This record gives sequence, structure tokens and C-alpha cells, in this order.
Amino acid sequence: DAFTLSGGDPEGLFPAILGHEGAGIVVDVGPGVPSLKKGAHVIPLYTPECRQLVDPGFSGKCVVATSAVGTVAGIVEEETATGQSPSGSPYSAGTTGAQERDLVWRREGARWVLALRRLFPANTGLPSLLWADDVARNGDDELVFVTSTDRAGFGSELDLVAGNGQVTLHRYLGQGFAEVPAAGGIVTYVPGWTEQNGPFSAYDQVLIGHSGGSWRVFSEQYVPVAAALAQHHGAFWDPRAVPAS
Repeated sequence: DAFTLSGGDPEGLFPAILGHEGAGIVVDVGPGVPSLKKGAHVIPLYTPECRQLVDPGFSGKCVVATSAVGTVAGIVEEETATGQSPSGSPYSAGTTGAQERDLVWRREGARWVLALRRLFPANTGLPSLLWADDVARNGDDELVFVTSTDRAGFGSELDLVAGNGQVTLHRYLGQGFAEVPAAGGIVTYVPGWTEQNGPFSAYDQVLIGHSGGSWRVFSEQYVPVAAALAQHHGAFWDPRAVPAS
């Protein structure tokens, strides 16, 4: 509501009636609905529920992103494994033995269709991070996946997925991180090296903006480690982003 009132919301220019959540009382329940009872007070979700898409054999988190090109649900789910990968080889030393799956489901009418799947047979114990975010500040939410490293708060890869289930941006982060400026776009910080000081002596700072319907690199420079880490708030940072839960 505050975003709409500010004039920055392209979906609801002020003056407008603020508020979008509805509320009511359940008047009847059909067969196969165990989570609701007649007479219960409820608030319908503003975005579609995605918990039903998490595999019953997994524990996971999810979030929904809606844009002009469609609606997608992102899921990061983990299964406790028995110590063998799907190929039959043992899990590598130092891993948790948990299989992770990163999934993207695309909404088609009343059903969900699997659009993307990424499998990690063994991981470091830090599952992928996931948000829904209007990174371009154009009114379209996208899914933001960041593959974790064994160093909390830093990522190895970043992927943006649009409402049609297509990957619109892939960036290598190494042991780096990314942030979204107030005006939109992405700034990535990847550990690099300089001829004077060698490896890990600076961060490669890349400003990526959305222009002409696609993501483009606008600028690139090396910045000192201290200056880069002063911008660090986590593997991905945007105060407007909605984290998966």
C-alpha cells in the first residue's frame, strides 16, 4: 500500500483504493479439503500458494513470481539420502548426504507444469537461496536463485527466471555476491585478481541493467576488497525481495 501511495507502483497509480487482501468466512467445505472447516475465518492469498508443489518426500521452501509473461513458482527442496548418489557413487566427503532439487513450475490455467529442474546429488549443507523480486523495477517479478557455497553469505551462481519459465540472466559469482540498486538492475561482486597484488586482491564489480527487453552489462571495474565488502549484505540483497518460505 505504501508503494502504491508513493506513485512508484505501475499497477496502481494513485488515486486508487488501497489494499488488496480479501477476508471472509468459510460457508461450506467439499470432500478432500482437510485444512479448512465450515465457519473458519480466512484471508485469501494475494499470490498463488506453492507449498502443494513441494515433493512430500522432501522438505522445502517456495515462492511465486508473477509478471506480464506468466506466473512461476520456484522451489528449493532437500531429501535425506542414504549415502549413495542416483548414479550409485558415494557422496563426496564433507557433504551432508542430502539431495537438493531446484525447481521452477509454470502456471498454465488451473495447473502447474514443470519448466526447469536442477539436481544437486550432494551439497555443502547450505541449500540454494531463492527470492521473488522485481529486479528490473518494471513491475514484473522474477525468481532469483543463488547457488550457495560452503561460505555462508556468499554465492557461486545467480539465475533469474521470468514468468514464462525461461532463464533471463545467468551470472557466475564464485565466492561473491550481488545486490540490487534502488533504481533496479544488479551489481555483482566476484573475487578477482590484479597484476600488482595477485589473486583475491580485489572484486570484479559489474553493473547489469535491463534495457530493450534484455539484461546487458553497462560497466565493469575492479574495486578494493574493503570497498566491495562494505556493500555486502548477503549472497543477494534487495530490501524489496520476497524470500522463499
